[in-house]
Amino acid sequence: MRPSATARSLALLALVAALVAALVAAPTSAFGARRQALDPLATFRAFADAAAIGDEATMWRLLTAATQRRIGAARFAARVAPALGRSLGGLDRGSYGVSVSEQVTSMWWLVAIVGETPEATSAGFEGFAAFATPLRLEAGGWRVELDGPVAIRPVAPMPGAKLPPASGPGKRMTVAADFQAPLPLGRTILWLDGRRFAAVGRDSRGSRSFAGRTAGPPGVGLHAVVAFGFAGGSAAALAWPFTVIGP
Repeated sequence: MRPSATARSLALLALVAALVAALVAAPTSAFGARRQALDPLATFRAFADAAAIGDEATMWRLLTAATQRRIGAARFAARVAPALGRSLGGLDRGSYGVSVSEQVTSMWWLVAIVGETPEATSAGFEGFAAFATPLRLEAGGWRVELDGPVAIRPVAPMPGAKLPPASGPGKRMTVAADFQAPLPLGRTILWLDGRRFAAVGRDSRGSRSFAGRTAGPPGVGLHAVVAFGFAGGSAAALAWPFTVIGP
């Protein structure tokens, strides 16, 4: 049975409220608290706004130099920008909350959002989506990094999954992602609903399985997982939603 518009709205509002609380309560790191005179979240919002209206010139300008070299202007215009218009732009045209906005190294910032696309009205919970990207500090500002060598694959829960409340010992849920890169992987991080998630990595020939279990059962409603990893001077991020269905 598809949830009503009221149920969808309440689910999104509940998740956004939880994310705001997580951001406010998040501990201050040595380098993460200093935004300097720059605002990476504002850069991300400008990129999302440009994606929503098909402003390819602004999107291109906000990319890192390495991203521009990897993609090239022709492929960006023909394939990448339209795809971003559907994914990130769809969220920007709908409604979203910021799941993560955090500096993860001295040169890298992560922004992840989760929300409801305009198509959600007719699609039920399938209308919820998430998007994440790293931003790199270069040339005196923050720039969006795309199409890097780090590949991230969701393992658990799967994107868009509709799960019953956690059962079994401790009623804990597994959260996991796989990372792969042609160069040695550096730091990898998971977040659940805006909070860093304790996970353990296992490396094997250029890949890393990264997994952990929740301290307790995730509540009924919408949730978001975010994964970040970097290797060889580049970084990648991925976000995906899942829903815990009540009895």
